[in-house]
Amino acid sequence: MPPSASPSPAVYPEIDPTGRWPLRVVGEYMAEWAETRPDAVVHEFVDYLADRKGLRRTYTWREWDVWTRAIAHRLQGLAAERGGRGERVAILAPQRPEYVAAFHAALRAGVIAVPLFPPDVPGHGDRLDSVFDDCTPSVVVTTADKRELVEKMLAGRGLTGRVAVLLPEDVAGAAGAADAAAFVPPADLTLDDVAYLQYTSGSTRTPRGVVLTQRNLVYNLVQVMHAQAMESLVPEVTSVSWLPLFHDMGLLLGAAQPMVTGSKSVLLDPLAFIMKPSRWVTEIARHPNVISAAPNFAFGLAAKKAKPEELDGLDWSGVRSLVNGAEPVLVSTLEKFEETFGPRGLPPTAQRPSYGMAEAVVFVCGGDPAAPRVVLEADVDALQRGVLTEAAPGARRTSLVSCGREFGLRLAIVDAASEHGAGRLLPDGQVGEIWVNGPNVGLGYWEKPEETAAVFGARLADAAAAGLPAEGWLRTGDLGALTGGNLFITGRQKDLIIVDGRNIYPHDVEFSVEHAHDAIALHKLAAFAVPTPDGEAVVVVAEQYRAAADAGERLAEIDAAVRQAVSRQHSIRLHDFVLIAPDTIPWTSSGKIARQATRTAYLQGTLTPVRAPGS
Repeated sequence: MPPSASPSPAVYPEIDPTGRWPLRVVGEYMAEWAETRPDAVVHEFVDYLADRKGLRRTYTWREWDVWTRAIAHRLQGLAAERGGRGERVAILAPQRPEYVAAFHAALRAGVIAVPLFPPDVPGHGDRLDSVFDDCTPSVVVTTADKRELVEKMLAGRGLTGRVAVLLPEDVAGAAGAADAAAFVPPADLTLDDVAYLQYTSGSTRTPRGVVLTQRNLVYNLVQVMHAQAMESLVPEVTSVSWLPLFHDMGLLLGAAQPMVTGSKSVLLDPLAFIMKPSRWVTEIARHPNVISAAPNFAFGLAAKKAKPEELDGLDWSGVRSLVNGAEPVLVSTLEKFEETFGPRGLPPTAQRPSYGMAEAVVFVCGGDPAAPRVVLEADVDALQRGVLTEAAPGARRTSLVSCGREFGLRLAIVDAASEHGAGRLLPDGQVGEIWVNGPNVGLGYWEKPEETAAVFGARLADAAAAGLPAEGWLRTGDLGALTGGNLFITGRQKDLIIVDGRNIYPHDVEFSVEHAHDAIALHKLAAFAVPTPDGEAVVVVAEQYRAAADAGERLAEIDAAVRQAVSRQHSIRLHDFVLIAPDTIPWTSSGKIARQATRTAYLQGTLTPVRAPGS
């Protein structure tokens, strides 16, 4: 079998075969759109937290250009006072126009943006402290209603007077006209200058800031448009997003794409979606040529909560691409979503299981826009041996959804534990670590040279034979296999559980457990390995379903059902099962269960277990 790698020409000509999108810094694109499309709407913000019917604020390119130039001028001045262009500008604002305007302005000014969140976001205070310690921003952008909180946080860190605070509202409209007129784009700003730091979720350690250049960002945006077959529609494209702007996928879709493509962005607050998923559903139907994205759970929630009266009259025929990523994609979710929204005009190829990561801006590969999704009924026993193959009739199987093909980059499946620190390509169908090489891959982690070398500087020992570069590979830490050119993700390397020489993927065990008993909440559990005298053993921690008030009285029944399901479906003995109180399992900032943090809490005995009456 050939090596599991997908070589691409060195110059990636497929990205822009017509020369329509010559790569240039973000500010140049924005200036062009303001000149050629001054009256076109670039941003529409729908605020359901201020008004349950949705308070809408729209901005034309003319208005947006003036506002962002005004903010950029202020940022240039503040940065110059504190050290120059390399200063970091932390965005500590709610998901509103001010946040996006600050991000755009920072990229125009040439300072380094750090997309974050206000100090009052629940559960993320420690993360904010860690990021401030790591990148030491000298300017903070926030909003008037969050200013007191921000200043209190700065005072608590002894930074009052040392870190400037800027409110975009102060230079909005006529108030910013003079600043906008005075703004001069940096003459020496290039595609290789740092644009922003994208901080990873940091589920088990201090978050790391991925250093991303103007080139990385622009290139990935072009990759997305081409890979989703939307390049011919630009700029008549609308992105609809409720994803957090401090998360990589939310930032690219909700804030970044209009800068380069000139397209329209419609933005909602994450809480607005969680409170009422139909808001996302309705917004998608309101616009033509829609692209949107969300984790798998959101598609499931939208389909589950959809009410006939809310769906009546909705037309989803304008949907072009719905990217499903950031967590394992379930076949059942894709089918339920299609069953719910297909009758409303959802095109059968619109759902796009995809794969990406912050270290590569966000997008790495996605499903073919012109073809149905690819689902493989994989042989479980073979998969546990590291081989991806279709299950024979009667064999144990698990459904895996392909994340599609790479576009404008190189992707390889590698045995990372090879000689002298260099990886070796694995054959088609064998599971290994996913490595990526392309212009969208970041420079490394902010001021972490050792981690940067280990993650961004991987080497391929047999690159020449496959026509691939030997240096500069990004180790994703994800496990997967290529078959027929399609990428299948099997799990995270750090989460892999090895029992009796077999690879056990935690999400497979979690799926079995959450369906073993109705007292277990869906998507709120973690499977992991713990050391025992006999080797690694499997533990599952799961939240109690909130409506199962009698779970404590049924603990023995629940435990038995879980152990039986795991034994029958995975041929392993569960070492321990812990049912914990609702809303107590650790989460990452990007909305994923933090398996390693849950494991640490289990080992330290700090979980909150459900107790039987009288115990």
